[in-house]
Amino acid sequence: MLSPMHSDYLIDDINQRVQTDPEKLIQEAETEYHRQLNCAIREIGSRRIVCLAGPSGSGKTTTAHKLKAQLEQTGRDTIVLSMDDFYKHRSQMPVIDGKPNPEVLEALEVDLMNEKLQQLLTEGKADLPRYDFTNGSRQDDAVPTVLTADGCIIIEGIHGLNEAVSRKFPQNTLYKIYISPHSGFQKRNGVGIDKRQVRLIRRLVRDYNHRNSSTLRTMDMWIEVGTAEDLFIRPLARLADLRINTVHLYEPNVMRNEAIALLRQLPSDSKYREMAANLIFSLEQFLPLPVSVVPTGSLLQEFIGKPKK
Repeated sequence: MLSPMHSDYLIDDINQRVQTDPEKLIQEAETEYHRQLNCAIREIGSRRIVCLAGPSGSGKTTTAHKLKAQLEQTGRDTIVLSMDDFYKHRSQMPVIDGKPNPEVLEALEVDLMNEKLQQLLTEGKADLPRYDFTNGSRQDDAVPTVLTADGCIIIEGIHGLNEAVSRKFPQNTLYKIYISPHSGFQKRNGVGIDKRQVRLIRRLVRDYNHRNSSTLRTMDMWIEVGTAEDLFIRPLARLADLRINTVHLYEPNVMRNEAIALLRQLPSDSKYREMAANLIFSLEQFLPLPVSVVPTGSLLQEFIGKPKK
C-alpha cells in the first residue's frame, strides 16, 4: 500500500480493507507502531536519558509510557518526566501578541527541570513538581521520585529536543526521538487529509472527550499551536536519532463520525467554517468503523472517547 514513513496512504485501499478484513487492517497498524517502539528500545541501549519530542497530537504521552514499560521489561528502572509539569504559573506565562503563550520554551522553568534531572542522575532521587492545568499552577516538590544507578529517564514534551535541555548532559548519555504522524491519507483524485490534519482530528476528539474543550476553542488554539510548531519544534526534528510515525491506518475511519459531528458544531459565522467544511468532506471519504474496535492499550486510546452505549 505504501512505505510506513512519509508516503500517504490511499483511502480507497483502506476502505476496501475495512469492508473485507478490518481485523487484519487494525492488527497491521498496531503491529507497525510497536515495531518502531521495539527498534527504539534496541537503540536506546544503556543510555540514561531519552528525549522524546513531537508536535501536539502526536501521541507523546502514550509513547513515553509504552517505552517505559518495555524498558522495565528488560530490567531497567525507568521514569517518565513530563515537561508539562515544569510550566510556569499561568500569571507568569510569556505574553506574545497580547496573549499568554504556553507553546514557547520560555513558558517552562528549564533551569528547574535541569536541576531535577541532575539530582536524579547523580543522587538517585528528586522531588518533582506537578502542574495543575485546571488552575494554571505548579506545585513544587510534589512527587518524591527515586531512580536506580543505571535507571533511564524519558523526558517527554514538545520541546524535548531543544538544546536548552540536552546540552547540559554528555551526548553519549542521550537518545533523541521525534514522533509525529508522518503520513497522510489521499484519494487518487487528490482529496484527502494531510499529516497535520491527522493531528487536528486527534485534538478535536481528544479535547472534547478528555479536556472539556469546545470545537471552537480547539480551533482557536490550533492556529497558535501550528505557528509555534513551525518555529520551535519541527526544525529540531533533524536532531533526532530516530523518528517514529504514529499514524494508524484505520484511525480516520474510527474518528470520522465524532470529528464530523464536532466540526458541525461550529457557529454559522465562524471564521473556521470553510476549513471545517473541507475537512468534513475529506472525512466523509472514509468508511466508518466503531470506536469499540480500537484495542485496549492502543495509542489511539489517548484521543478517543469511551464507546457510546
